[in-house]
Amino acid sequence: MSDSPILPTPIEQALPLAQEFAAALRPHAVRLAIAGSIRRQRTVVKDIEIVAQVQPATATDMFGQPIPDAPSPTLLALPAVLAQTGWTLVKGGDRYKQLSHPDHPLKLDLFLVHDPAHWGLVYLLRTGSAEFNLALVNHINQLGWHLADNTLHQHRKQNDQPCTRGSQCSMAAVTPEEADVFAALSLPWIPPASRNPESLRKAIRARFLTNPARN
Repeated sequence: MSDSPILPTPIEQALPLAQEFAAALRPHAVRLAIAGSIRRQRTVVKDIEIVAQVQPATATDMFGQPIPDAPSPTLLALPAVLAQTGWTLVKGGDRYKQLSHPDHPLKLDLFLVHDPAHWGLVYLLRTGSAEFNLALVNHINQLGWHLADNTLHQHRKQNDQPCTRGSQCSMAAVTPEEADVFAALSLPWIPPASRNPESLRKAIRARFLTNPARN
């Protein structure tokens, strides 16, 4: 593993690295997209962020029954993808993996989506920016809602504890696309390159002016 410090890298150098890894993993994923500062079209980036929806496990026992907790084909294919692209696993579990490369200081953050209903929210949050996400979470909390387990819960926490029912919650927003997250919040679509606290504040103000009853 490289011990090089994480330094800003021109997007012209970072994008081909992201595209190479994405191309290698994409055949093994249901869907895959580059997120983070590359998607926001920043001139320099500090890391590469990729979101991939894993393929469902297909392993069965001798009776043809699904094997509980069998690994996804996407995860099974990852070692070969790493060997092909030169990336090395640093840490992570079944939802997140951090990768490093011996030839450059960039880290690659791989976010794995297991429930297609979560894709939109995960892709939105992993696109950022961090300041936009903080403002978005604050807005969600002000509505009396909360985020938990990659799910937007349109209800208050119970006894200050987040909901543990995930997508099974009757008040969970179904967000297979980013647009579904914005729609659930009654906000207009904000292009990735424009996602910052000020653009969100403008969207919230516009929502209040056009539909104050929803506030």
